[in-house]
Amino acid sequence: MKENDELLWYNYNLSDQRDTVKCIKHIQKICRDSLEYDEWQRHCKYKDATDCPVCGDNYYEKNSKCESHHYPKTLFEVVEEILDEHLEKNDFDELLGFEICKEVMDKHQFNQVHYINLCVHCHKKFHSGHPDVVDKIEKIFNNYILEEKKKEATNKSSVEVSEPLFTENFHPVCEAPIRETSQVIKNETPGVDPHIDKLNIETSNDFIEIDISSLTS
Repeated sequence: MKENDELLWYNYNLSDQRDTVKCIKHIQKICRDSLEYDEWQRHCKYKDATDCPVCGDNYYEKNSKCESHHYPKTLFEVVEEILDEHLEKNDFDELLGFEICKEVMDKHQFNQVHYINLCVHCHKKFHSGHPDVVDKIEKIFNNYILEEKKKEATNKSSVEVSEPLFTENFHPVCEAPIRETSQVIKNETPGVDPHIDKLNIETSNDFIEIDISSLTS
């Protein structure tokens, strides 16, 4: 990183919109030129990239270059959000330019940004505002979000629900509703088969102990 990058805030007046845009573009360029960004790009392109989801061209058979496109937020918007956070905190005197760049790249490294792999032709068409390509990418992203919500709902519903510690019922010995507990006193005399002698029961008013033999006699 160059020395003037470390003094980034002194080159721009962040209270001026035009200067702020220049500052964001400056940060963008630093990020795009970084080794971390190059690593992120390689990971995105070769993780599962084979066919362009818009036109269907195979990146290898058609010799069509694969490019990772930020969507729905552009890299500019990702940088802008981070910059706005620090503007609200008013902590720029404590920051160097590369620290903002590191925050941007951390979002990429920890999969906190959305992207879509496109062939170079569809990527150019998107940025030129081609309606068919823009519409197709929007549908792809919406379907992705929908599938993620379905997965989340399925995961929640598949979580095993453990049985409650207490079960509400009514015991004939007591006039008040009781809550049975699993706490029992067992006869564990050596040589004798263990059996339940007494059952501890918690009522709404007190905790009582019932002799099991008295219920069966």
